Amino acid sequence: MTTIKATAAQSIALERRRLTDRTALVRGRVEATPGCNLLPKVANVENRLRLMQFAVAKTLLDEIDDTLEDIRRKAAEADHAQSGRQQDQLLAERGVETFEVGSVRARDGWRWLTSRKPARLSAVQISTGDRYSSVYASAHRDGLSTSANDNALGGDLTIQQVRAAAEQRHAQRQVVEAIHAHIARATGSARLAGLLEAVCGRGETPRQLAGNDDRKAAAVEVELRLALDMAAVAFKMLPRMGEAA
Repeated sequence: MTTIKATAAQSIALERRRLTDRTALVRGRVEATPGCNLLPKVANVENRLRLMQFAVAKTLLDEIDDTLEDIRRKAAEADHAQSGRQQDQLLAERGVETFEVGSVRARDGWRWLTSRKPARLSAVQISTGDRYSSVYASAHRDGLSTSANDNALGGDLTIQQVRAAAEQRHAQRQVVEAIHAHIARATGSARLAGLLEAVCGRGETPRQLAGNDDRKAAAVEVELRLALDMAAVAFKMLPRMGEAA
């Protein structure tokens, strides 16, 4: 098999063409990024190419790419922060509280979903999510402190009150487990049950679960609607499963 090697002149021409094409693409990105002040640097690259200083030109192009990526990242972070402020304002208008956690604001993902207009969930799905959220909260709250809060007459808690609170939590946990088991049996996977717990139980948002990817977040919402539909059926079946509805 014959191997054809490029001459030195051909290699130089190929490298020059490759870098020239890359420079043209970078110039287009720079011109489409107002205020980046990188056009003089692009002109410097073009001058280095004319002088056949390819290594210098490549280094400059890498620096420009890094700067453009940094600008893009900061713009995305600013957009995300602005979106968060708009969400907080909308939630506040609808009476949903948010709170500071470090340097970011946390929100109840389920309340956020149900507060959006136009509504993306049916009335049955919202009712089911609310019911699951309430049961989940009861099943996971601290029993002693809850009993103390519920003891409006004051005084020490009786053994009967503590036992009743523990029994209630146990019953609510059984309801949650029954819902999860129904969804898992129907789908052959714990994924949708886990999604229901994450959003309606722990209050995470679809966007958080999707790693802040809007397209993936939309797919998560579709799966959540399916999980809610299945949970609605499971709630109706609770008496037959030996649980209180």
